[in-house]
Amino acid sequence: PTRRSSDLLINGENSTGITLHYIDETADTGDILLQKSVIISKNDTAYSLFNKLLKLVSSMILDLLKKIDEKSLSPIPQKRTDGFFASRRFPQDGQIDWKLSSETIYNLIRALSDPYPNAFCYYQNKKILIKSAELDNDDYRGLPGSICAIKNNKIIVTCGTNHKENQAIILSNFSFENNEPIPSNFFKLWSQLK
Repeated sequence: PTRRSSDLLINGENSTGITLHYIDETADTGDILLQKSVIISKNDTAYSLFNKLLKLVSSMILDLLKKIDEKSLSPIPQKRTDGFFASRRFPQDGQIDWKLSSETIYNLIRALSDPYPNAFCYYQNKKILIKSAELDNDDYRGLPGSICAIKNNKIIVTCGTNHKENQAIILSNFSFENNEPIPSNFFKLWSQLK
């Protein structure tokens, strides 16, 4: 299967890996030569995960060359399936739906963090790029998308529709669409993000 790092993060998956295999007449169906996996941490972004995989594949290629030299390869046939192929992402896929859970929104933000197109929302008809976020353990409740507190230039926003439990997320780094910094007094307490 072929999966993008951003899709793995959006889905909240906790591991991924690299497979080196023979190329045959169909995509991703050749015999497996080598496989290794890595843990996806809760702090990984698409960029940090890409770098983990890049480092992993470099070492795997050296291992593969060694196995070829030693004539110790043992190819493993893959089960023939249609596989999984990621569909194209569209710009609107990055818009935050504040009715989703805080963890789902957090995963979207880290999957689309710099240098990739950022997750975004609108405030006072201005597009706001959300570059990083944190999950919050404090108990905040309210309408999804409500700015309920501003602390240390970070914005705490309520999300989700389960009002029986905390559903807040901290937006820790954000800018206007043109990457222009946002003045600290731009957001007003109890305002709505869209």
